[in-house]
Amino acid sequence: MSTGRPCRAIFAVLAAAAVLAADALGALKISPKYKSPRNGERDVRKKTSLIVLHTTEAPARSSLNKLSERGEAHFCVVEDGTVYSIIDHNRVAFHAGRSMWCGRRAVDAFSVGIEVVGSHDRPVTMAQIAALRELVASLKRIYRLPDVNVVTHSHVAYAAPNKWHKKASRGRKRCGMLFATPTVRRLLGLKTRPAFDPDVKARRLVNADPGLSRVLYGPSDFMRSSYAAAAKAAPARPAANNFWRRAGGAPAAKPAPKPAAKPAAKPAAKPAAPAAPAKPANPAVPASARPAQTPGFVRGRRVHVPPPAADAVPEGLYTIGKGGGSLASVARGMASSPYTVWILPDGAWGTGDRLRADAPLPEGTRVLVGYVAAGQVGPKRSAVNICGAKWRSPETWYFHGTTLVSGDRIDDKSIRRGTMIFVRK
Repeated sequence: MSTGRPCRAIFAVLAAAAVLAADALGALKISPKYKSPRNGERDVRKKTSLIVLHTTEAPARSSLNKLSERGEAHFCVVEDGTVYSIIDHNRVAFHAGRSMWCGRRAVDAFSVGIEVVGSHDRPVTMAQIAALRELVASLKRIYRLPDVNVVTHSHVAYAAPNKWHKKASRGRKRCGMLFATPTVRRLLGLKTRPAFDPDVKARRLVNADPGLSRVLYGPSDFMRSSYAAAAKAAPARPAANNFWRRAGGAPAAKPAPKPAAKPAAKPAAKPAAPAAPAKPANPAVPASARPAQTPGFVRGRRVHVPPPAADAVPEGLYTIGKGGGSLASVARGMASSPYTVWILPDGAWGTGDRLRADAPLPEGTRVLVGYVAAGQVGPKRSAVNICGAKWRSPETWYFHGTTLVSGDRIDDKSIRRGTMIFVRK
């Protein structure tokens, strides 16, 4: 019996699926110019339950080159609103790093990652907002996701225990946090957002950055003034909801009951006494049960979040571009950290605490932010001995001579004696 017809039928189904996927992305103009050479290597995801929004924290060209080379996102949206496809949206892209959401680690395995050229604490362009709104809406239709499943990298990233934090903690990553603010979500057509951190609530993580939590889950809206004109025309402010109870995750936190209104005071028989000094609101409630009054955050008024600290630089590999620069120009507040590694083009390397932050560095200097030197490969010390299961991770770097290779591209037979391995701290 001929197998021609079944094969033709299979190809017809695949072709139809491709057409449907293209139609699902609507009228968006998506450029394949920076399609990653690793696209074909990546597995097709079994399930998709999150869309994760990032900010590149770097200019468009260097960001696109890096994302394409390493396959670190599905899409990238640049300042003029152009959307570039990096990895097919149904495949795995390595964008989330160390991550967790509702107890599930390795968010890459069940999410789509979108990079937006810009900074976590500055407004992106309205062209980017418009393109991102359409892209997110299309992906939500394809994967049948509710608004609350559109999160930021800040929602899912977390830090491993270290000498300052003995437990795994939510913090340090502020990547994409502006997309958690009510104003920006409203402009993106998102009516709801997560009401709380399910992993902190379940005590899988601890909250190491209260300021970031106020942006992600509180009423703070530091982007409001930046988009004042656009916000006036947008629908009502998105409200947090109880999605996680419906989804089988951590139950939603119930709002605190409002204090009962006091009955109107009866007319005094005697002349009224002079007005007493104002008392704290609801004095019947113990101080320990009242919301904390953080300096700069006032109840009953619009809350403003101070700009994040300058050391909020995403961990990863950076390269100093044309004309040279300094550690401070790349790593900012992490420039003098022992967890910042610089590698000169001639192969010399060191850490940030051994070099002046403003010292000039030549073009092509590579900078690893958030890394430590785990050790050198030797006759009795293999890569597995040095960093365990991380030896194959794309976030692990092998350095020998002047060559720097990520763990997912290293050939284990070519790892030479003396190769230094850098791993995430």
